[in-house]
Amino acid sequence: MIEDFASRAWAEHHKSFARNIADAAHAVGVAIERLSARQYDAPWKRSAAKDGAHCA
Repeated sequence: MIEDFASRAWAEHHKSFARNIADAAHAVGVAIERLSARQYDAPWKRSAAKDGAHCA
């Protein structure tokens, strides 16, 4: 770091910063995975009870 005050803050907090970035990337990955699963879901593979369909 060029500025001395920034190097101390970085030294004290770089692990938590990196962890926050990793958590955010993981959350984005989970969201994309869920959206993809929903978008490419095959309705014929779901059970009727899960869909709320009623059999007479």
